[in-house]
Amino acid sequence: SVRASLALLDLAEANALIEGRDKVELKDLEKAVLNVIPHRIKLKPSLRVDFDERSYIQKKLEELKRKLEKENKSRHFS
Repeated sequence: SVRASLALLDLAEANALIEGRDKVELKDLEKAVLNVIPHRIKLKPSLRVDFDERSYIQKKLEELKRKLEKENKSRHFS
């Protein structure tokens, strides 16, 4: 939603400022996602057996980071 997107942007910027930076880094966005998104989603019952919303989002963020790192490495060696 638009409100969730704005909340992510605001919180990511605030996280960067708290760390003394004027630019948002990936870690700032990760923290924001973990605080903004979990209460905005509802997991299917089959997923709720293994995860709560926050841990599911955290798992997906880790998978995305690994995928991006793998793609980045393959680009440097091509």
